[in-house]
Amino acid sequence: MSGARDDMAVHEAAYGLTVLQRDCLWVVQELIEGGVPPTLREIARDLDLASHSLVHELLTLLRQRGYVDWLPARARSLVVRRPIPMPEWPEVAKQYPKDDARNTFDVAMK
Repeated sequence: MSGARDDMAVHEAAYGLTVLQRDCLWVVQELIEGGVPPTLREIARDLDLASHSLVHELLTLLRQRGYVDWLPARARSLVVRRPIPMPEWPEVAKQYPKDDARNTFDVAMK
């Protein structure tokens, strides 16, 4: 498993994001690919976070770094400006139990 952690460290260093920021960006990218930009509540649900304010803080940090943007006082206006590579989900599903595959983001980038 140390190889996976080494790959994650390289990934984090390359993009300058913490694990939680990276996971938040992955969730946003995945939900936007589904058709509609997500709400704070939807992002919090997918990250298993109880606090919407933490999601807002994460998005604000991502915005400051140029990864996302949104229109003030406008619902569902979140857009990804600088996408990052997402993990291959079929490979994730093989490594983890089926129940955890959707919520597992700490996987090695291949």
